[in-house]
Amino acid sequence: MKMRSKGVAFATALILAWTLPMAGPARAGTPKDMLIMAKNIDDLITLDPAEVFEFTGGEVIANVYDRVMMFEAEDLSKLVGGVAESYKVSGDGKTIVFKVRGGQKFHSGNPVTAYDMAFSLRRVVKMKKTPSFILTQFGWNKNNVDGLIKPVDGTHVSVTMMADFSPGLLLNALSAGVGSVVDMKEVMKHESDGDLGYGWLKNHSAGSGPYRLQTWKANELVTLVSNINYRHGAPAMKRVVLRHVPENSAQRLMVEKGDADMARDLTPDQIRGLKNNTGIIVDDYPKAALIYMATNNAHPILGKDKVRKAIRYVVDYEGMASSFLAGQYKIHQAFWPSGLWGSLDEKPFRMDLAKAKALISEAGHGDGFSIVIDTLRKSPYPEIAQSVQASLAKIGV
Repeated sequence: MKMRSKGVAFATALILAWTLPMAGPARAGTPKDMLIMAKNIDDLITLDPAEVFEFTGGEVIANVYDRVMMFEAEDLSKLVGGVAESYKVSGDGKTIVFKVRGGQKFHSGNPVTAYDMAFSLRRVVKMKKTPSFILTQFGWNKNNVDGLIKPVDGTHVSVTMMADFSPGLLLNALSAGVGSVVDMKEVMKHESDGDLGYGWLKNHSAGSGPYRLQTWKANELVTLVSNINYRHGAPAMKRVVLRHVPENSAQRLMVEKGDADMARDLTPDQIRGLKNNTGIIVDDYPKAALIYMATNNAHPILGKDKVRKAIRYVVDYEGMASSFLAGQYKIHQAFWPSGLWGSLDEKPFRMDLAKAKALISEAGHGDGFSIVIDTLRKSPYPEIAQSVQASLAKIGV
């Protein structure tokens, strides 16, 4: 089996829920109302919420935009309205009418209206970028979406599903990044050749969230400035800076010297090494982020159910979670993150090479086969891919 590094996620149905370790100095040399975060941000390729599908971009837009529905930090088990103040589901469960929360304003000063909400959701569908499947699964496409997602008036939006799904699934989907509501007037001021403002919004912002984008320099830094008129009140930090620091050892040094308030990518060994430093606080904050593997079901071998099931039994879940992922990730084997409303915490799979080998044989590939794993370059993705590669080799893959 071969492994190569590319800017995409890699192979099956393993999901690890990430608990985010952060080290922050008690006596940092940075201003009290400014947060400097040392982090590897080389996965940041766009800030358009219709396109963002990477971890760093997801964190940035979560602070720049409010979404139709949201999981507020105070209680991640409860889905609540964001831009939408309330909603009403039709008797057949197909249509949801949302009422836009009054008094909200975008960073531009424009009021947040039903027209902005409808425009934002339609835009995701019409642009067909990577995360658009979260919305198109409900039967929407560029030809029908205008008639299915439509403003009733300035404060109400009607959303009708074509697919037979629970309205609860739609409500949850609108809490994803594609549920971000953008400032229609501001975005369309920058439209070029019918791109719905995409060329501009990739590296600008047009939101109503607690922060607005001030600067993004690729592979260098992101600077966010607080929105003093945010509906929950002005953030405590007037400015947040994400500095691109790819080496975790350099991140640790910056925190120890007071050049950064927070280090995001330290290894378990580095974190343990900081616990006796009285000038640094080490704490854990749960993060609803998943590392998963995805197979190509059109592949002549990976498209077989028994092969995919075998790979689930190949993964050394416990070995990874107790070694190079210790303190940072926990095992989670469902698509919805642990701690959120409707999540499943059962873990039916464990490493069982004998069972995996038997399933491979039943699928007609007892003599083994070759596949390629594509993985992100930054830690811990290569380490996870190498672990899976080593385990697969034991059953002839």
